[in-house]
Amino acid sequence: MLIRAYRAYLRYAGNSETLSLTRAWILRRFVDSGMLDYTPCSKCGGKFITLSGEPAHSYQCVMCHPPSRAVKRATVK
Repeated sequence: MLIRAYRAYLRYAGNSETLSLTRAWILRRFVDSGMLDYTPCSKCGGKFITLSGEPAHSYQCVMCHPPSRAVKRATVK
């Protein structure tokens, strides 16, 4: 199942291999062991991998709530 999912990921990502098979396997093991969990975004509803035990009721993904440094504008002098 993991191999099929990884092949589908490579087709979607255009063979860029941003996520290696080893990294995907480790992430899956962490999810299975309970160290990581799937948490839905409270705004868009997308599911994201987060640390287990984080408050999930108000979680917002970085697309819905970007970090402040990502939205700062450069000042022209």
